[in-house]
Amino acid sequence: MSPTSDPYSLIPVPPPSPDDQHDNAEALYIDMILIHNVLIVGFNSIAVNAPLVRPGDEYAFAGYSLACTELVHTHHDGEESILFPFLQTKLDMSHNQEQHEAFGSGMAAFETYMRSVQSKTETYNKEKVQKLLNDFADILVQHLHDEISTITPEKLRTVDQAGFAKALKDHEAYAKSHPGLFTIFPFVMVHHDHKATPNWPPIPAPLRWFARNIAGLRHPSYWKFAPYKFNGDVQVYAS
Repeated sequence: MSPTSDPYSLIPVPPPSPDDQHDNAEALYIDMILIHNVLIVGFNSIAVNAPLVRPGDEYAFAGYSLACTELVHTHHDGEESILFPFLQTKLDMSHNQEQHEAFGSGMAAFETYMRSVQSKTETYNKEKVQKLLNDFADILVQHLHDEISTITPEKLRTVDQAGFAKALKDHEAYAKSHPGLFTIFPFVMVHHDHKATPNWPPIPAPLRWFARNIAGLRHPSYWKFAPYKFNGDVQVYAS
């Protein structure tokens, strides 16, 4: 996938501070940038590949696209139920929550159509996919960029740090307790540039092995649309 063909720009990732200066505030800030970039890479991949889907690959492409929106739901639900309520005690999170609502109906329409393609109750139409994607992704990607400015390390360091540490643990537990082991988990792995940031996501070695070798086996046809293989190599669907 050529970078010049991608409709949405990624969020710049700052270099990490030395370990003795790397605190919870910086960790969350960088983690948020990286997971937001995973989503943006996903939207770019859907946009680029939508016109290229070959006959017989419509079901797989629909499943791939729905894995992307499933990650959006899990990510934003965790923010709204755990992180934002805590941060709201010190910072203004209202604009982030308003933006969440702004793209909701458009993304729901996209999901409804993709489920219809999966069930073969509607025929795959590349123009319809592109329009439905643009209707929500334009707003959502802008939100993903905007949100980062509200959670800079400087701002996060102004909140109660004991409460912040607890909120981060609760958020991590939330993410682990939700389904998506064979959809969200592999989606993250094949939409992140592991050569640029090799130690992300910060998960234990056995779980990283599972992610690279097992998680993608449930729906192998989905991941041929992703920009990276599970070993980190670049791939192109249409090549």
